[in-house]
Amino acid sequence: MKLHAAVALAGLSLIFAGLIPAAQAATGASCGASSGVTLKPGISMKPSGGTFASSSGGAIACVGVFKGTAVAGKGSLSFTGSYGPGDTCAKGKGSGKLSATLHKAAGGTLRAFGSFSFTRAGSDVIVTGKLGGARLSGNLQFLPKPSQNCFKTKVTSATVSGAALSLG
Repeated sequence: MKLHAAVALAGLSLIFAGLIPAAQAATGASCGASSGVTLKPGISMKPSGGTFASSSGGAIACVGVFKGTAVAGKGSLSFTGSYGPGDTCAKGKGSGKLSATLHKAAGGTLRAFGSFSFTRAGSDVIVTGKLGGARLSGNLQFLPKPSQNCFKTKVTSATVSGAALSLG
């Protein structure tokens, strides 16, 4: 009886596999990312809005499958966007564009472009968006330079990093 059920399920999965486009199930990767970021004019305790951009040397490291290709290893990441209005050191929101170069597990690279939005509460950042057509989501940390404490000195540069990004 169990064998018949297993054979029937296997048959159904083969039938339905042909009906679902491969691109829908072709991505599932876990990533970590880190980049410096500059903010203009910067954030303080006074609500504001402005622009941000990644510094050179931004990195993303993924393991899994992206657009049907196995990826593994460290690649590059860059992004730009805007924040506010109403952002302070305590909270914020914004959106932007990003590009990434991911390393293929078998050698070579894949280039992907996308867009994202974020909300920030203190140093905790929640990111959602799309990268190369795949869903992007995760949690990052926003860490201002030690000399920029927000009360006496406006935050104009920080590091954004985290190991909890997913593509899928």
